[in-house]
Amino acid sequence: MSDRWFKAFRCDPHGAVADLFSGRAGAGSDLRLDVPELLYQQFPPSLADERVQLDDALGSWLVDMWDGYASQVKRLSFPVYGKRVGDALVVLQLLDLPQTKGRIRKDTDAWLRWLSPLRLAPERDPGLECFRLLTRDQPDVRHTALWLRLAADPRPEYLAVALAGLRLLPNQGNARKNQVLMLQALLRHATKIHQEIGRVKTFFNHQFAALRGLFPRNPKHWNRVLDEALDSFLEYREQQIAQIAKELVDSLRTDVRASSQAKHRSSSAQKTQIPTPATQEEWSVLKKDILGSDYRPEILAQRLFRILKRNHDYAEATGVSHFFVRTLHNVGTTLLEQHKLDPAGMAQFGVMIERALVWEPANPYCWMLWAEW
Repeated sequence: MSDRWFKAFRCDPHGAVADLFSGRAGAGSDLRLDVPELLYQQFPPSLADERVQLDDALGSWLVDMWDGYASQVKRLSFPVYGKRVGDALVVLQLLDLPQTKGRIRKDTDAWLRWLSPLRLAPERDPGLECFRLLTRDQPDVRHTALWLRLAADPRPEYLAVALAGLRLLPNQGNARKNQVLMLQALLRHATKIHQEIGRVKTFFNHQFAALRGLFPRNPKHWNRVLDEALDSFLEYREQQIAQIAKELVDSLRTDVRASSQAKHRSSSAQKTQIPTPATQEEWSVLKKDILGSDYRPEILAQRLFRILKRNHDYAEATGVSHFFVRTLHNVGTTLLEQHKLDPAGMAQFGVMIERALVWEPANPYCWMLWAEW
């Protein structure tokens, strides 16, 4: 990269970054490198202060491109616009720029809504680059459901990133949690790309073998991991009502029983430590109280919100939103019909509906509840 551009960067980082991505800088054309590779060479780890400046400038440039979407696409064309935004996200990965990465992680859904439609091809996919960025240095497990939903996409490059995200989830030294989740991801993907049980099982077994190569363990360990993954997948399958998924689970369970002589583990002692959803009895009791008790509406609402929080925690940990959405619709509708909530309760109820729509945007019951609210 030319010394002239770097001097311009020291004087005006924001202007220099904009010039570089627009092509106005005229830097590095003789090196036959794209912008991400050029910046990676120009900003080694020793230039810590300059990297901070680049982080700030690149983050501002991305926000400007987002805010000016319509005018930029009209001026540049959709492919050029998507290419430039994708290059910027690759830079964030290559240089591991924490400020902009933190900004994206803080409001992931909004960024993905902007970036995902910019896909041009498997190798030109800003949304996928954003997912790749999020796999690294995850501070908690909040993206568990995100990775499982990504794995259900039939495109193979999405599965690869989803598996990376699940593998790199924080686990407090218990890699088995991640292994169970990765198998759940493989199960979801396998049943999405094939509709014939033989092909589904072949695909899953090949991927499963590769996964076992990453984590060498004895067969007994992997049989237990697979059994736990199948338990969770059954709950997911009940939502989808997919016959192929049932056949796959039955077939894999038969294989496990045939290959393992060990006794089944205690379900409570050895299951992955994940939150448990509220039982049907709990929300049935609440529904009865809503219909025929003297409890104040505020008390009933807070009881419902506590149940919904448990169910939502379970959804985030497993990707299974069935319990959260069902309870919200079933009990929430009754509460709205029978009682008048105060403004704070209505606002909190609205937040729950928004979460349900994020999980299941095509669910008509969510929209009916929103209309009632």
